[in-house]
Amino acid sequence: MRNASFEIARAVLMLVAFVSMTAAEAKVYKCVIEGKTNFQDQPCQNEPAVAPAAAAPVTDLPTAGSEAFFNEANKPPYRPAVSADLATATPRDYFMRSVKACEGKNEGDFFAEFSYPIRRGFSRKSPSMRSQMFELYCQQMTAASVAKLLSERKFSIMQSAAPEQGVRKSVLCWRPKEAPGNPCQNMMDVVIENGQLKRDQF
Repeated sequence: MRNASFEIARAVLMLVAFVSMTAAEAKVYKCVIEGKTNFQDQPCQNEPAVAPAAAAPVTDLPTAGSEAFFNEANKPPYRPAVSADLATATPRDYFMRSVKACEGKNEGDFFAEFSYPIRRGFSRKSPSMRSQMFELYCQQMTAASVAKLLSERKFSIMQSAAPEQGVRKSVLCWRPKEAPGNPCQNMMDVVIENGQLKRDQF
């Protein structure tokens, strides 16, 4: 009886040693086959490779200042500029603010140059659409392009010749520098706040 017990114990020890040796060398794979979990020493076969779902790009998050540019509540009402303001409002500053907004990727600062009706129209578009339009507008808006524009044209602020509803509006116009006698072209109603040309009033 003792010999039988000894043989059994020795067989168990040998089996444990064998298992521990092979376990150190072999990998164990957990596989689900026909709905059942199996452990095996070979890689799983015929299992569908499920790629992780690609994260959808976030395109409609607000960008810099984009949600505030159409808020007219913080803007003073339109008031026609007095004659003294016309000389102090510089178109160059107007263009350079737009350039700075483009370089800083700040939609809000850029669209703040526009009048409320235009900004309200932009506000109804999705942030991604506004971003695309902003990028489109800024493609040609660089410091070099503005410098070229200012070198070729003479911009000035004047008042409209005929009053509208009793008001003479402030107007931004330009003339080719090489033909100074030509009349103003591309006139655009503008707002002047504290002597500074702020935004258009299409």
